[in-house]
Amino acid sequence: MDFLSFILILILILILSLTTDASEDPMVGEIAGMVLLDHPRERFHALLMKLATTFEADERSSGIPYSVADVGQAFSGPSPRPFQHPHFLSFYNPIEIRERQLRWKRERGGRGDDDLGDNVLGIGRDDLGWQDEPLPLAFDTPYVREHPKVGRNDPCPCGSGRKYKKCCLGKT
Repeated sequence: MDFLSFILILILILILSLTTDASEDPMVGEIAGMVLLDHPRERFHALLMKLATTFEADERSSGIPYSVADVGQAFSGPSPRPFQHPHFLSFYNPIEIRERQLRWKRERGGRGDDDLGDNVLGIGRDDLGWQDEPLPLAFDTPYVREHPKVGRNDPCPCGSGRKYKKCCLGKT
């Protein structure tokens, strides 16, 4: 038994004590029983069956949290194997990335990312003349203003002597 399985068993035993503790709120015991149903172990089977029969015998207005049939279904399957955590960097694995992309493509009905980009509504990039059009500014030249920027608290450039925020800020 590895360390994580050991810790899981200890936590489940702690949760088991919540189901049988009479000083706890009954809803805490119900929730603890549902957690034990999610992680079925043979040592909890008898207690969960007893709690389920108790729930079914009580007349509750809110319904029962789980029934005898739910307990039977939880314990009828194969023994649960411990959860294997994926490595945290597996998200960036190129194989996993490609599998996600293929799954997303299937979910979109076979259309890939490039199927939507340049040819929307039958109008391609070439049809609009964007292919050979130069950009208005080269990216390596910085933008320079023709006039210095006017701050909100600077004197207004109209010459009134008032602050720009009180004079012409809303007018432009």
